[in-house]
Amino acid sequence: MPDLMLTNLFQRRRRLPMSADALLDASAVARLLSARLRDGRGAALLRFGDTGGRVLARPAPGTPGYDYLQAFLGAEVTPRQIDWLGRAILHSAAAADIVGLRSDLLGPDLPAAVLAGPDEEVLGHLSRLYPIRSYELQRIKAPAARRLAETRLAMQRFPIRADAHLTNAWIHLDLARIGFFSALLREAPSVALITSAERKPVVRRMQEMMGPRLRFYECPAYPAAEAKFGGNHDFLWARWQTLYENIRPSRPGEPLLISAGIWTKPLATIFRRRGGVAVDFGSVLDYFAGLATRPAVLADRFGTPDVVPDDLTLDGQFKRSERLADFM
Repeated sequence: MPDLMLTNLFQRRRRLPMSADALLDASAVARLLSARLRDGRGAALLRFGDTGGRVLARPAPGTPGYDYLQAFLGAEVTPRQIDWLGRAILHSAAAADIVGLRSDLLGPDLPAAVLAGPDEEVLGHLSRLYPIRSYELQRIKAPAARRLAETRLAMQRFPIRADAHLTNAWIHLDLARIGFFSALLREAPSVALITSAERKPVVRRMQEMMGPRLRFYECPAYPAAEAKFGGNHDFLWARWQTLYENIRPSRPGEPLLISAGIWTKPLATIFRRRGGVAVDFGSVLDYFAGLATRPAVLADRFGTPDVVPDDLTLDGQFKRSERLADFM
């Protein structure tokens, strides 16, 4: 049965901008979030990257695309579950108040027929049409280019609201760089956080610095890491569903920082609906721990793929002096 709500949303979806010039910068996004925090109104900032595009492509079992998703969702993931998650991603794109898009994939629409060609041709189309980050373009392999094409096609399909604000997909890093997260963690009466057991060392340090103001929800790790804790795929899927049921703000406008991969999208939508301000925190939590994940992002922003700047570490963030009032 068709999803009539999604059908209606698709009919109203907005056109994507042609370049990054149309996107909000970190200061503007910080002001929008600060207003919601101050007024106690629900909001969601969501960023959309490669994995979402692959989920929405709904690859068939036994294909490289399906193998890629199994690494994130578990070896026993079913097409029906992938379809459920794809619908959840589309609904989250429609609900988000601030949407982060890959600025290096903005430009003319990509014809869907491009995916029917060989990998080498897909890469050629992308490099001609879009200003892909130089670090990534120099290293990308042809099969990975297909994933980028799926990402661009997903961007074209997202039913983004006409009144939603658009920014870049690395806005979480930009917000950390201007001190917004620093001010939030130091001043907010409470902050909720969702991440996996893999990040417990940095979570414990945050708890030491923030005390009971930090409310921590543990989510499953990716399957390869979850195996360390004795998990299995069925257990993981059930844990995600339980988390959806349990997350809720402790007060109107409570911020929630989510570092949970593709699952961040539906989690943020639920928290927003319940009156909280959900922010797609992503790899910033890795940088808090001094872990140089997302080398292409680090290279693009700082010129080096394997070093986290000191001011992005947790210690560096707590040494900053910005106040939430600075972003009002």
